[in-house]
Amino acid sequence: MTALHHLTQELDLAGRINRAVSPDEDVQVRDALTVGESPVAAMIARACAPRSKRAFADWAKNTYLPDLKRFAAADLTSQHFWDQMRAVPVEKLAVIEQELVREVCRRGYRQCVDAGQRATFENRMRKSSIFGQAAAFYAPALNR
Repeated sequence: MTALHHLTQELDLAGRINRAVSPDEDVQVRDALTVGESPVAAMIARACAPRSKRAFADWAKNTYLPDLKRFAAADLTSQHFWDQMRAVPVEKLAVIEQELVREVCRRGYRQCVDAGQRATFENRMRKSSIFGQAAAFYAPALNR
């Protein structure tokens, strides 16, 4: 869990989400977490111990995640996550994903993506109208 926390900090994942949602840095904060920090906490939880948003607080209170991200586990209810997700416009999701994948490739984290995932990712990008134009940019970096 701490390794994932460190990786999300290194990639500035919460910051990327916050900047995409509110470039002027006036981003929504709920229960001490910004709109970008909440999904990052949920992603870490899902990667470590997949469960529903309702079960997040019970899991988190037995980890160091609340200390690392400075939140009270009991405050992060399913409603908290819904409120934070509503603050992210759907049209911004592609921007966030593109920027994150570009940074992952730039840092040479190719080993994070196995061959099957890479093929699936490349096929999805080619087929998607949103990512079709970006496929030419990302595919060579993934194949390094």
